Amino acid sequence: MPIRPPKAARSTTRAGATLALLLASPALLGAQVVEIQVTPDQFTLEAGKQRALYAAAYDRQGNLVNSAVFAFTTSDSTVATVSPQGTVMAVASGVARIQASAGGRSAAATVTVTGGTPPVLAASSLRVEPRMVSLLPLEPVRLVPRALRDDGTQVAAPRISWKSLDSRTAAVDRDGLVVGVAPGQTIIEAAMAGGLRDTVLVTVDTAVFTTLEHKSLAPGGMDTLSASVPAQGGRRLGAGLTWRSSDTTIVRVGSSGEAVGVAPGQAEVAVSGYGMTGRVRISVHPPVHAFTIIPRASAGPVRVPVGGARRFQARAEAADSTPIEGAVVRWALADSGIASFVPETGMLTGRRPGATTLSAHLDGFQPVTWQIEVVPAGVVLERRRLALAPGQRARIGAELVDEAGAAIPAAGQLTWSASGPAVTVAADGTIEARRVGRATITAATPWGTRDSAAVFVVGDLLLSSNRGGANPQAFGIHQLRFGSDSLHPVLADGATNLHAAFSPDRTRIAFSSSRAGRFDLYLMNADGTGIERLTTDSAGGGEPAWAPDGRRIVYSRSRGGGTEIASVNVDGSDLRILAASPGGNQSPSVSPDGRTIAFASARDGNFEIYRMGIDGGNAERLTTSPAREQSPRFLPSGDLLYVTDRPRGGSAVMRLGASGAVPIVESPDPIVSLAVARDGSRIAFVTGRMLDRTGSRIEYRLVIHGLGAEVAPVAVRLLPDERIATPSF
Repeated sequence: MPIRPPKAARSTTRAGATLALLLASPALLGAQVVEIQVTPDQFTLEAGKQRALYAAAYDRQGNLVNSAVFAFTTSDSTVATVSPQGTVMAVASGVARIQASAGGRSAAATVTVTGGTPPVLAASSLRVEPRMVSLLPLEPVRLVPRALRDDGTQVAAPRISWKSLDSRTAAVDRDGLVVGVAPGQTIIEAAMAGGLRDTVLVTVDTAVFTTLEHKSLAPGGMDTLSASVPAQGGRRLGAGLTWRSSDTTIVRVGSSGEAVGVAPGQAEVAVSGYGMTGRVRISVHPPVHAFTIIPRASAGPVRVPVGGARRFQARAEAADSTPIEGAVVRWALADSGIASFVPETGMLTGRRPGATTLSAHLDGFQPVTWQIEVVPAGVVLERRRLALAPGQRARIGAELVDEAGAAIPAAGQLTWSASGPAVTVAADGTIEARRVGRATITAATPWGTRDSAAVFVVGDLLLSSNRGGANPQAFGIHQLRFGSDSLHPVLADGATNLHAAFSPDRTRIAFSSSRAGRFDLYLMNADGTGIERLTTDSAGGGEPAWAPDGRRIVYSRSRGGGTEIASVNVDGSDLRILAASPGGNQSPSVSPDGRTIAFASARDGNFEIYRMGIDGGNAERLTTSPAREQSPRFLPSGDLLYVTDRPRGGSAVMRLGASGAVPIVESPDPIVSLAVARDGSRIAFVTGRMLDRTGSRIEYRLVIHGLGAEVAPVAVRLLPDERIATPSF
């Protein structure tokens, strides 16, 4: 976005005002103080009286510097004190100097106090400033002595005698003015009455200084040139230099190195002093027509993530929109703790969350300032997986986190989206399930970070069926919605897949499959993707039951012609054998509190219902009926449902509680599979009726039966010759 200079900055008739505006170099934003005046400069006060001093600061052109801040000090507080505002209070008879300082300059007034008791001068030490001095040959510096009491307060010192231990290196006069003579080191000693002494180390180096090789200026632009001494840590020389321009029609230079661009072109400024000469090449570039910046500063705060970067551009352009390479853009970042900025590349990098400003300055134009907001590095969803039933709603929480993982509220800063028609998502992260399937929910920040969660829309019941498969002998895994006879296939790939069981969060399914040549346990996502083999030993696996925390699976496995109960972590590790008695152990079910396992066992000759600890200990027999009993399933209350054979044929579903076992459902046909809803509201069971004496034709029925009072069972309509097995809620 081009920014045009104000008319005053482009006017050639107002060059003086422009120069006054541009007096500051890139490192100096205010006017430079070159002179201090104190009024009055000498006066007399009686002890106990006071008087205000007036201090004024002036720049090189003689203009008053209104922004100058003064510091007032007294040479002897026992004679006179001075307030921060410059008010002098007379204390006792004597003479004191009151000094006013600002911008590196100072001036003093002398006050004579009459009356009162003269102070007793009891100096205990002498201190000379500065403590160490570096000079070039012929360069001067004045040393300042201070006589101090034990408490550190200053007293008026009597006459000081000065001495150089090697006057061939540096000489000193009676007023403490030291002048470098030749390279080397010496000691300057100060002494006063009473035997108090102090010393200063003086180093004189070879007269070598350096200057900038090149400087670019705008017409009317100004900068202060300088010379520095590399051997003395780059110390800038402040006096003893003479500056001269090779072409004053292009560049003018003042006595203190102030270079002013006059007209476009090239010139050379020579600086001489201390026996040597340096040169600075000055380029005065054409007038700047426009100041173009990217991005626009008026477009609102620029957001940068922690650890992320954003490029800023600012360039000077001529009237034909070509860039002016010599025009220098000065950059200023308010808080380098929040972000870092590299002027050479224009790249700003976020360091920690917070707000700061970035400014670009070009002579003759108003500064451009961007508001910078460094925001947390990423967004994190509270869940990466969740399952819903069609029509169900849930809200998924999200938070912004910084690089240390600390959370910051994300309200109003995220955009939500869903990958498919299975769900919809609102602006606040509320998800509504539409139909069985899978979708990916994504929360994104305006600055490009994002996080996603998988949402599975699942049916009410899982079961195995040969419906729709190319092989009528193979069972696929399907989902069923209550009130519908339609099955939604999850896994129908030609293998026999049985005993499907939802994980506690209903986002994964454990099942038994023959896909590897024998029945082993597998895991997959609720939509049938991401199949992983869980058991790989020769014992295989079936009838998986999840622990309530979703970390382990209890299952039955074949061993030596019988079956045993085992458990394994969901990553396939830590296999444990829990029940391995003769006769067979099968149909495990984990209690809602995760502390016990119910199972069927023929260890006493007939299949009965048993219970043991989750680790396989303390097994106890719960039923003693002569009938065959199978498929124990826990209710939320801790009671058990199981299937028992009726004496005259068929089966009954029994409920075993504290008061014993009672039948709750009876079927004239054998019940081959039983499932209990997690909330205990209903059960599902599969029956099988032989249609011929050979048993080659079996009629299957799937019944949904509510456990509430007067709830009629519902039979799910199956296809002709459809075979089903192992329902699970």
